[in-house]
Amino acid sequence: MQVFELHFNASAKKQDAVFDSFCYEPENIYEKKIGALYLVGALLNVLPRNIRLLDNLATFVKESYYRPKSIELMVPEKALKQSMEKTNEYLGKIGKSGDVSWLGNLSFAVLSVVPFQGKYIFNLAKVGDLKILVLRDKQIIDIEQKLILEDIEPYPLKIFNNIVSGELIENDLLLILTKGIFEEFSTSFPNDTDQSLLDKIADITIFEEDKLLKILKINFPTKISGVCLLIALSQQALPGKKISIKPNSREFSFTLLNLLRRYSKNIWHSFQQRHRFPNPFMGVPNPFGKRIWKRIWKTSFPNPFVVWKTKIINLRAIKISESTKQKIILIFALIWFLVLGFFIF
Repeated sequence: MQVFELHFNASAKKQDAVFDSFCYEPENIYEKKIGALYLVGALLNVLPRNIRLLDNLATFVKESYYRPKSIELMVPEKALKQSMEKTNEYLGKIGKSGDVSWLGNLSFAVLSVVPFQGKYIFNLAKVGDLKILVLRDKQIIDIEQKLILEDIEPYPLKIFNNIVSGELIENDLLLILTKGIFEEFSTSFPNDTDQSLLDKIADITIFEEDKLLKILKINFPTKISGVCLLIALSQQALPGKKISIKPNSREFSFTLLNLLRRYSKNIWHSFQQRHRFPNPFMGVPNPFGKRIWKRIWKTSFPNPFVVWKTKIINLRAIKISESTKQKIILIFALIWFLVLGFFIF
């Protein structure tokens, strides 16, 4: 399998929405039995006290999923069911503590995928306005239609109500998209055979990273922010990638200062091409040129490395008598004993 976390950031300005994705691969033989875990979350109207809600929720889901109460629960569907029950309790405690600002603003999807006999078993739990799709043979399948979405009960809180399970096959593309990204991907392009971005991705016969990035580069949604988690199902284990896509600031920068700079350069360049005046100082040496200053420096200031080298040579030429050498050795020995005594006592 290969996973792509596509994060679309329409603006660098501070927004009141948080989007993120989380991917957890099994780390041992026990965790491999219940497979990989993929999470996508979105939180609108964010307050400072719940700015880390998605991160905390993802960590809690991961720990409760991979650490069930008993070995009997080391089955994907049972492990996810137990994890969602604990997650409901976790969110219930947050709500009872007085923090209910996330109610109605939280969208979160939990997906587990396990390879089994050439196929892939998936289990899915979801709340909010996320979209889960499967692209197969140029068709777009909405697998979340089996989910029975119920109203959120305030107390006791029950956010994740149902789990849907199913099978996927080789070369399927599984997508989890936030609401804005799904709407943008579903919009058809009138000047391009009336195909949407989802249709173009579904038309990829053999999925490759370069083909995906080429489609996104041509049809980049610049007006929205959100997440698209794309999972390409294959027996080949490839490293996942997290790609953050932002609009080019140069292409979208139309300030008055930039316009003036651009037009002034063009006007001056065209004026120089039309009117080429002779240079009155042609042949006269430039008083601020590099060559003149190099000559002045060489004549005025000698090379310090050459001077130092001659001094070393002159010092080596000095002759020292044997008695003087003995006195110097005694002085150094006395200094060494004084230093040694200082550190000992």
